[in-house]
Amino acid sequence: MKLGKFIGLSKYTVRLIESGGESIQKDHWNIGEEISLIEDSGILYLQQGSIITSVEPAEGRQNLSLKLSRNQALWSLTSIRKNQFFVRSVDVSDAPDTINLDIGVSDTIVQQLYGSSQIKEDSMDAALAWLKDEFLLEGGRHPRIFVSSYTGGEADAFEIRGREWIVSINNEV
Repeated sequence: MKLGKFIGLSKYTVRLIESGGESIQKDHWNIGEEISLIEDSGILYLQQGSIITSVEPAEGRQNLSLKLSRNQALWSLTSIRKNQFFVRSVDVSDAPDTINLDIGVSDTIVQQLYGSSQIKEDSMDAALAWLKDEFLLEGGRHPRIFVSSYTGGEADAFEIRGREWIVSINNEV
C-alpha cells in the first residue's frame, strides 16, 4: 500500500438553511456521515437515518435541483452552524458495487502518517482511526469507499480515494 496526497474529489459544499429558522440540535446529527437530499413537490428535505427536516439552499437552487434530478451524487454532512447544514457531494457515474475487502496496514504506513504529522502518536490505532476517517463514508447499511481501477491495468491493483489523500493498493502477500 502506498499513500499519497489527492485533490481530485470535488470540494463542492452546499449550505442549506433549516426551514424553521431555529438552531439545529447538533446531537441529533452525525457529522461526516452520509445524508440524503430529497426534493418533493418543490420542497427540499435533508435526511439522515430516521431524522428528516426541510431545508432551503442558501444559493444555487436550480443547480442543486439539477444535481438531485441526475441522482448521481453521494452526500455527506460536513458541519452544522446555528440554523445551517453544510453538505458535500461526490459525483458517481455508476451504481456503487459491493466488494469484500480486507486491507492490511503496515508499520511503514504508520511511520509515514506520523512523520507527516497526520497522526499525533506513532501507533497502529491512531493510523487506523485516521485511515477510517479519511477514506470511509459512513452511513446507510454499509460504509463506502471510492475505488478507481483502470482498464488494461493490473487486475489486483486499484486506488482508494479519500477526502484529500489517495492510497494505491496491490495484492502483495
